[in-house]
Amino acid sequence: MNVNEILVLDIKDTPSNVYSSLFCRGEPDFWPLVMTNVFKIRHGKETHVCRTELATEKKGLLSQFHPVVEELAARRRKEREGENERRKSLWATGDVRPI
Repeated sequence: MNVNEILVLDIKDTPSNVYSSLFCRGEPDFWPLVMTNVFKIRHGKETHVCRTELATEKKGLLSQFHPVVEELAARRRKEREGENERRKSLWATGDVRPI
């Protein structure tokens, strides 16, 4: 599996006031809906939801992944621009004829 084949998405934490209101009302069935330090990893059709114990762990994981994604996006953008320039130069020199 390549890094460019996966997507890591941050999931916003459930506000603590929601947790407090559910806890105070004694509704344990809703406790799993309260999520903190959660993120998703997508690869193809698969989606995995992950959770860290500490917010700093989640932030660290996401911050390590972000520069890699930015670098890959910049590399792909450069490749596309280079391909577009190559095609333009072929059209300009007349090496390519329309069908």
